[in-house]
Amino acid sequence: MINQKVLLKNETTYRFGGMCKNFFLLDDKKDLDNFDEYDIFDEYFILGKGSNVAFSENEFDGAVIQSKINYINFDNKTNKLELGSGTYLPDLSRFLKSKNLSDGEFLLGIPGTVGGALSMNAGCYGYEFLDYVEALPSALYNAGSVFKNGEDYYAAELIENAGLKGYKIDGVRVSEKHSNFFIADKDAKSSALYKLVNFVKDSIFDKYDVMLQEEIIFVGDFSW
Repeated sequence: MINQKVLLKNETTYRFGGMCKNFFLLDDKKDLDNFDEYDIFDEYFILGKGSNVAFSENEFDGAVIQSKINYINFDNKTNKLELGSGTYLPDLSRFLKSKNLSDGEFLLGIPGTVGGALSMNAGCYGYEFLDYVEALPSALYNAGSVFKNGEDYYAAELIENAGLKGYKIDGVRVSEKHSNFFIADKDAKSSALYKLVNFVKDSIFDKYDVMLQEEIIFVGDFSW
């Protein structure tokens, strides 16, 4: 287990975030034996690959824990997999293809880890990760879609029909190609993403009486 000081913007796909003085890397399952030492922190966040996460630009006072526990064990007799929580989903997709195992193709387009996929039930193209899970792995757990789809609506369709494609706040805009993806300029701040997400939510609620639910996790203080 490694404790280091990092700039959180370098650990997420959106490139947002301030300094964290307690950033822990877990390299081995044995590191979990010392997990109780994080009790000294009032707040901690478990980070996967950093997609769908926006940290505040302020310093994060708690601890951030990232799993680098990366392995794929395949049992030929049972056709079952044991996975490390830090295993990258596109790598898992390629492994499944190499073994002629089907239904893992959708993982190729998800820029996350096994642990994050378990936590958020990652999915696309009608497939969801938890549909293929029998037991949790023995380890911790452009960005992806901004909002979840509902049972009777697609978030992208609502956003597009509301005329919000290309709408921009302080360097973060709704994508002109896919309205459920937000694009950030190089020097944009996480506060701009926070403002845009809430503006879109309010606009959709006012127009369609639908309250969109975020896929993005905002971590830290965004009250300023």
